[in-house]
Amino acid sequence: MEISRLRIPAGLARAAIVDRLRGDGTLQRLRDHTRLTPALEQRRGAFVTLHVGPKDGASRLRGCIGSIAPREALYLNVIHNAVHAAFDDPRFS
Repeated sequence: MEISRLRIPAGLARAAIVDRLRGDGTLQRLRDHTRLTPALEQRRGAFVTLHVGPKDGASRLRGCIGSIAPREALYLNVIHNAVHAAFDDPRFS
């Protein structure tokens, strides 16, 4: 995947987390205005790792959830894993 295309999965991950927090349709609005690439529509595994902390490099792990098996489209896998990493990682309960 090209670097410019990495912004779409990152944006979907952020929107999924914000939408779960606010319940305001953030994710759906982004999906309505995002053209998915063929690669994002392919069934693939993915991991989402979240870090919290200052942007100056002193961040710490907040969650990491993923799946190796290609069970769903990559963009859906990123959305689901982002929410699980943010809210369901048992190491940070």
